[in-house]
Amino acid sequence: MIVRKPFYFLRHGETAANVNDRFCGIHNCPLNDKGVDQAVEVASYIARLSIDSIFFSPLKRAKNTAKIVAIETSSKLIQKKSLQECNFGILEKQKITKETQKIIKKWLNGETPRKGEAYAAFARRIKNVFNECLNSSNKPPLFVSHGGVFMTLTNEYLGHTPPVELANCGLIYLEPEIHGKWTITGLNKNCFLKPHPTTL
Repeated sequence: MIVRKPFYFLRHGETAANVNDRFCGIHNCPLNDKGVDQAVEVASYIARLSIDSIFFSPLKRAKNTAKIVAIETSSKLIQKKSLQECNFGILEKQKITKETQKIIKKWLNGETPRKGEAYAAFARRIKNVFNECLNSSNKPPLFVSHGGVFMTLTNEYLGHTPPVELANCGLIYLEPEIHGKWTITGLNKNCFLKPHPTTL
């Protein structure tokens, strides 16, 4: 269960791997020019939200997105290794195809790709780091992380099924309701909440 406090989630800006439909995982690919522009654009919006803390993944694409946002917001930057993307093992840097999506479906059901991180362990890691960060925050913080992190968080712990995909620099506000439910609100034009490809 996730600590019932509101928070913001921002997926990193675009990378070459995103453009070329490749699994990035723990590969340290940087933002491309469009990704930098996306981060600058969303930063101007986030500056109006009065955010004290930004928790971010150490992978370059998320770290650089967070740093761009922090310039506009003067928020405290806090790096959390557990916010990094899943290690997809043999799928790292591979093209996203119908065949590789079948492997991801099996991963979601407990069959881990060779040299990869088990889904259960990944989900547990995500739960623990979000709870740690939320327990230490007095105001809604911002998390800057990855698509797989968002999918797992919302699917496993926030009652949003089937899994959904968040576009690059999609900004989301998540707020607990009564009866254990959560409201997920898109805050910018880049949100594009849609079914994750593994559900299609």
